[in-house]
Amino acid sequence: MVDQWCKKRDTESIHSCISRIYPVLSFLRYANARGLTDVNIPAAPRAIPGTYILHAFTAEELQFFFNSCDSINAKYGLIGKINKITVPVFFRLLYSSGMRTAEVRLLRRGDVNLGNGVVSIKYSKGYNPHLLYFTTLCWI
Repeated sequence: MVDQWCKKRDTESIHSCISRIYPVLSFLRYANARGLTDVNIPAAPRAIPGTYILHAFTAEELQFFFNSCDSINAKYGLIGKINKITVPVFFRLLYSSGMRTAEVRLLRRGDVNLGNGVVSIKYSKGYNPHLLYFTTLCWI
């Protein structure tokens, strides 16, 4: 049963498989060390280093992208109006700051101080809040 559970499924990546089976393998190691079971622990699959190649956007591509953000068609109603305002800001903040998408998405109005150019990132990878400082040129 354990061997079957720990096999990589056709529908998952190697990293997803490792994430899925790691708690089971850890529990089995714990149980074996205390003599609670004698189940053979299968070998976890090895992560394969990624071969992702970064794409450096040209100035023309960036201009096209941000023009598209600025001219997004607002759907009817309040949500459409909010999207028309927030989409350009969201992507410019990602581009200019290097923040993660979840960090920008979880920002609240009180987390941004336009007066001194400080963004308080409360929800970050590793759950360590930190501050991001912008120069005054960014706010012009």
